[in-house]
Amino acid sequence: MKNRSTHILQKGKNIYFLLRSDPAASLQLRQLILAICICCAAGYAAHVLLVEPKVSELNKKKISIENLHQTTSANESIILSAQVYSQHQKIKQLQESIAIYSLQEKLLREQWQHQGSNDLFHQTIFTLKTTSPRNMEPHILKMTQGDTRSLHGFDLHPVKLEGRCFFNDFYHYLAYLEESSEIGFLNSLQLVALPGQLSERTEISFTLTLGRLEISHDL
Repeated sequence: MKNRSTHILQKGKNIYFLLRSDPAASLQLRQLILAICICCAAGYAAHVLLVEPKVSELNKKKISIENLHQTTSANESIILSAQVYSQHQKIKQLQESIAIYSLQEKLLREQWQHQGSNDLFHQTIFTLKTTSPRNMEPHILKMTQGDTRSLHGFDLHPVKLEGRCFFNDFYHYLAYLEESSEIGFLNSLQLVALPGQLSERTEISFTLTLGRLEISHDL
């Protein structure tokens, strides 16, 4: 290693003495060194004037893009969160509405099942309830059960009554039927006055179709 260093040092001395003794070679070396310095200076100037502004501009654009992405992501997150919250609120309102409607449906079904009770219906038309104005059972001579029909989600159970009584009694009986919740419909009323003087005590024969309503079992 020491011999190599000595050899290199000796070579350097030889080149130095050669350059001092040869002015043309010395001039060429100086020109070469000057050209190298000029190239380095030109390269540095080009880097400062051309490359660095582009790099700086590129870095600024990268920072702007990153900020834009962050801002956009934040805005999208806020909008998405608001939409999700709104949808949750709507779902909650719909669930509450469904619960309310389900309860109303249950109450209505129970109410109609109570009002459509076959036993209460017969107690009403035969005036067996304590709220009946007068006892009409002896005056109802015939009852005919009609065919059940379905209409608008309800089952209609018709009954035809035939009987005979005084007009005044029938008038109060008819008003009682119309006010009774157990009576779902009432129609086809026919009255025929029996021979005698017309008054409140005139005896009449009557036919009447009435019935109870029941929520259809198909619903």
